[in-house]
Amino acid sequence: MTEVRGETATGEMAGIVINKDTRVIFCGPQVLIIKEGCERILDIPVPDIKSQEEKKENGASEGGGKELQEAGASVSAVALSPAGDFLAVCDDRKQVCVFRLSDLRLLNQQSLVRKASCVTFSRDGSCVLVADKNGDVYSVTSARGKEEEAVPRLLLGHLSQLLDMAVTRDGARLLTADRDEKIRVSMYPDSFIIDNYCLGHTEFVTSIALSSCDETRLVSGSGDGTIRCWNLTSGEERACHDVTGDLIEADRDSHDAAMDVGDEDENSVKRVPAPTQPAVVKLRTLSTAGQSEYVIVQIESSQNLHFYKLLDNCFKFLTHLKTDSCVLDFDCFEERLLVLKKTRSGTTLDCYLVYNDELVAAETASFDSPAHIKFFDPIKNFESEGMKNLHKRWFDNVKEYFDRKEARIEKIKAKSQDQIVPVKKQKCKS
Repeated sequence: MTEVRGETATGEMAGIVINKDTRVIFCGPQVLIIKEGCERILDIPVPDIKSQEEKKENGASEGGGKELQEAGASVSAVALSPAGDFLAVCDDRKQVCVFRLSDLRLLNQQSLVRKASCVTFSRDGSCVLVADKNGDVYSVTSARGKEEEAVPRLLLGHLSQLLDMAVTRDGARLLTADRDEKIRVSMYPDSFIIDNYCLGHTEFVTSIALSSCDETRLVSGSGDGTIRCWNLTSGEERACHDVTGDLIEADRDSHDAAMDVGDEDENSVKRVPAPTQPAVVKLRTLSTAGQSEYVIVQIESSQNLHFYKLLDNCFKFLTHLKTDSCVLDFDCFEERLLVLKKTRSGTTLDCYLVYNDELVAAETASFDSPAHIKFFDPIKNFESEGMKNLHKRWFDNVKEYFDRKEARIEKIKAKSQDQIVPVKKQKCKS
């Protein structure tokens, strides 16, 4: 059960999802599927407009579908079913499409209320769970059946944007992480029942990952620069580690140079800058035959991936995985780590294996054919924007308040002065 997210400064998306024998890479409006040495590129279909009224609501004419296809649409989230037989794709046209991987047949296509932020499958693969930027999670059937069953069903809602989501390996709980520092553990499919919360982060929770060695263990990363381990059945925090202390000096310098120092809006209202510590962008877990467990962490403004060993009550830092290039995304399955990178010469996919607490390079694939170059064209000018837009921003509007108050007092004084009637002096009798 996997899901992925990624965004460039221009709004284009690039990322990777893997399982035992399938690698799915998305970039712009297309998806590249690599399975057993065979490659196929999948174009996402245009939204299914059922009636003329819906066309008018969307501002489309008879040729609206063609116009949408020519304009293209960026994929925002991708997921593989646990059995590896289904693929779910969400794009910025507010839709989710479910494909059968064996023949790439479209099984279901549904419109969403909001743009999806992340997507995953239920454990049996029968439902696609889509979280959106409004904080809601919807359930969509994998294969479209009766009309009433095909409509997306609301499962739960948060008061802020959802950034990651996962279903436990027994399929009994749905985990959702939001911008308000919370990780909610809900029962599934009865998601109106909240089992508990994992509370402790002081900034948005960017990424969560389940342990493959312990079904009760959950790992999370946040904008507060920490990674934490939780007991998801009780909400108890097992371990916490500040990853910013493991950054090399070059990473610190690059982050300081990119920091937002605050600015002013058109009304000269001062905006408080984002916190100075780098955020955890993403994390994933690795395991060796279900015995030792490791965590791969991507940190804001760093070109290196950080490699940790997860012990009972702490994270042990092992090494940096130096990439010397821009990491677009990465994903893990069992003891394998795949890193999608953008280099000066093109795009590559590096595979690493865990051996004796070390990451050993296994193979590298270069995407340099004309078809690959065209596929990755939407991110040719990729520059990471960082996580600053997720930090809560406070506006210093006290000066504006006092200016208005002073003007009000002066107005009252002026009005009082106008109402004063001068007293006429009486002449003295001689």
